[in-house]
Amino acid sequence: MVKFTNAAANSPANISGTMLSLLPITLFALAQSTPVMDVRQSQLRRQIQWSGELPADAVDENCNCELESWGHQHQGDAAPAGVDLPQPSVRVNYHTRLLPNGGRIGSGQSGGGTQNSSSGGGQPGSSANGVTGAANAAKAMGGNEIDVDLSNQGHVFDAQLNGWVNLGGDASVLSEISDISPSGSLLRINLPLFRDNPIPTVARQMRQARNRGLNVLLTVMGTPEHLASNFDGVDFGRSIPPYARSVPTSADAWADEVVSVISELQLRSGALPKYLEIGNEPDRVEYWDGTMADYFALYEATSLRIKSEFPSVLVGGMGLAGSESTMSSDDSALLALQKFASNHALPLDFLSWHNYGMASSLRYSNIIERLRAAASEDGTQVELIVSEWNIEPNALSRDGNFDSALGAANMIAFLATADQLGIDGACFFMLNDIDDESGIQDLAGQSIGAMTKRGIKKPSWRMMETVSAASQSAIFPLDLATNEFALAGFAALNGNNLRIVLANESVEADWVFANACREAGILPGEAASKMEAAGLNNFQAVTASELLGAGFNNSEVISLLAIFAEVRLALDLKQTGRDVEINLTSANALSLLTVQRFDSSHNDPVNSRAELLPHLELLESDAVAAAVQAGDDFLVAQGFSPVSAVPDLSLSLSELAILYGLDEETARVWRNTGNRTLRQERLRGIDIFNSLPGSSLDAFENPSDAGVSLDGNKLSLHIEADAVTIIDLSL
Repeated sequence: MVKFTNAAANSPANISGTMLSLLPITLFALAQSTPVMDVRQSQLRRQIQWSGELPADAVDENCNCELESWGHQHQGDAAPAGVDLPQPSVRVNYHTRLLPNGGRIGSGQSGGGTQNSSSGGGQPGSSANGVTGAANAAKAMGGNEIDVDLSNQGHVFDAQLNGWVNLGGDASVLSEISDISPSGSLLRINLPLFRDNPIPTVARQMRQARNRGLNVLLTVMGTPEHLASNFDGVDFGRSIPPYARSVPTSADAWADEVVSVISELQLRSGALPKYLEIGNEPDRVEYWDGTMADYFALYEATSLRIKSEFPSVLVGGMGLAGSESTMSSDDSALLALQKFASNHALPLDFLSWHNYGMASSLRYSNIIERLRAAASEDGTQVELIVSEWNIEPNALSRDGNFDSALGAANMIAFLATADQLGIDGACFFMLNDIDDESGIQDLAGQSIGAMTKRGIKKPSWRMMETVSAASQSAIFPLDLATNEFALAGFAALNGNNLRIVLANESVEADWVFANACREAGILPGEAASKMEAAGLNNFQAVTASELLGAGFNNSEVISLLAIFAEVRLALDLKQTGRDVEINLTSANALSLLTVQRFDSSHNDPVNSRAELLPHLELLESDAVAAAVQAGDDFLVAQGFSPVSAVPDLSLSLSELAILYGLDEETARVWRNTGNRTLRQERLRGIDIFNSLPGSSLDAFENPSDAGVSLDGNKLSLHIEADAVTIIDLSL
């Protein structure tokens, strides 16, 4: 991996004179010098992502205990013995690119998984599936002018884009989304088929969704022990056990099990899921040991059985970790599934995948257009759903990205892009923090939720509030410059007022380098290795003759010098932000009203963490006391002595029972009671932090104070990198 950094990132000095370094190279899937590489041969990354499974003993329908101890792996967690997991990259998405001549080159990481092989052999000019068309160009910026045409009718924002993943189904947090998710929003619920009894917990979540008018996307995954074909393999800790990753001994038996569980869920919850997603990230070795053919067999058996028993349920898959994962096919595995379903007359109502990283990568990859074109060619219709998305799949970077204005920028950029591309549904991963680190971790950059564990609403949550407020209004997309991948947003018309929501999610220098290299027919890993071997560690100062001496040909030298200029611009814009002009056409007598900013100095609760910490600590102390009391009250009622402790979720039921002299059933209910109370009491902080300075919303600003001006129908403003500006005008 090539990692470009700005040595003066924390300095107000002008970046133009800064010496920039090309750091030592770490190669992972995007940078492999071998062009063809199946995902199962790629080295495991450390970003081990949790699939949503529940502990085997979570059978109490009113229990949320599984939420506390299961989550995406933290940076401090040890790798499995004998497995060398490289350090993860930060917010870098790479994609198979269309070449100007219609071929494809390269591939890489797009999302949270260990990806990926190349398309068409990874050679310039090779064509994977005949798709042609002009390519996007990886640029730091496309242009600072934006047009908004208000003469068109506009459209209503699709409620299914306001989707969530709420691991464990925490009811207290779920109740908060009534203000930010209109009826018809998606809630993704995981059904871990390999657990002893996941039905009560999943049924409870489905009831919660039904009562709030939410559509359920139910993800079924994992092989039950009695159908497992293999019990050996690496234990990835918080991933699913080895037997659950194995290919079922009978695809038909697995499908029968799915039908049986859904029948029971319908009986208990009074509802069926709208969508059934078959599989979760089968392109990752942590979740699936089988081949593409194995997945196809499972999909065929299950989709036919589901449609036979529950015709109204929409079936699809495959919950791919990244849209460009190939799983040894010639192109994206999504396209392979689409072709397989078409050739075998199988039901396929939707295709699904995960998207982590820069939101605009959805536009750059052309994946939506490619999937729509394939469906059109087959004469079929298929919905497209991003069933997980966020900045990153876990909190390994520990740099506060999830808690800062970057979360707001990523939220708006993704939703605006998804809306403009016509995506049919999306689920943000995830609703609230579920970190299990010791101490107060709220706003410490170690959890990926939109709300902290103790009820502080992050900038990402505030942006969902903004989108929800506009969801019943006429929405107009922003017309961006060609190859503009940082700016994104929308305009919302509400009566005589107009709201402009603009995000600047800055383009990463690594992303520019990798994708621009591929566009030029240069494998980025090989290029970085050549430069390092030649001692060219300062890409800003490198000359054409030095590149020639490193083994590049004339054409590659010309391309690399242009790429380095674009990389420098990306680093510059990361520090300086953007001056933007928005042209509002078909609007008369506009006047500025107010401005709201989410950036490094506005609506950023991380800046106030020190002031908020005493409130967090007091809330935690009260929550622990309430949890201890609830647990002791239960034990005393059962004839046991009080324990006066919060159950340790790192201990098994048998260990808890032995430690405190309880039987296992009593230990289970005591554990559930204490930890459910702990979470509920922590979330009493929601109302507190909604009103405290630092965590509540800042007052709206005067436009002139925010540097926003209006000249006729032209808005002018400066927006920081990784920030959002909201401008209200009267018409």
